[in-house]
Amino acid sequence: MIGSLAITVIGGILIAILIDQPIFGQGMVRILIISPFFVMPPVAALVWKNMILHPGYGVFADISRFLGLEPVDWFAQFPLTSIIMIVAWQWLPFATLILLTALQS
Repeated sequence: MIGSLAITVIGGILIAILIDQPIFGQGMVRILIISPFFVMPPVAALVWKNMILHPGYGVFADISRFLGLEPVDWFAQFPLTSIIMIVAWQWLPFATLILLTALQS
């Protein structure tokens, strides 16, 4: 799972640097960025499987159709990539929070 770790650390650094800058609504932005960390792993897996990666009515299927492509069953054709995306999505906020704390100390 080195891919998930790399995405989490690199993405966490980039997001922490971005939200360290003063912006309008900074508190709300931080809450929205950190919120995926509070979702339990089984719930995150079901949300990704049934709402985002579903080949019939998922978000990725809608994007594929909009681009004129055929929707793909991500869990069947790219299982490791799907798991890496889910794990990185869930742990990216934690890495961002830790790295943001380091930047501000």
